Amino acid sequence: MLNIYSPFQFNTYSLKSDMPEVYNFLDNFQWETSDMEEVMLLIQKEENNAEEAAKIWIEKNEKLVNSWIRN
Repeated sequence: MLNIYSPFQFNTYSLKSDMPEVYNFLDNFQWETSDMEEVMLLIQKEENNAEEAAKIWIEKNEKLVNSWIRN
């Protein structure tokens, strides 16, 4: 069993075999500076909390987010 709290057991090799969905997400994830800026502005200028800002950003970028979670 994978112990995610042990830094000695959590590496990309075990992640790939033990948690392939997480591995694929992290492998596919690409976030541009402009994406981060957009979320930050949603929080600062439009007074959303972080969770609300993330939901708004995900809705606006559904195609990109789906590319991160495909297998």
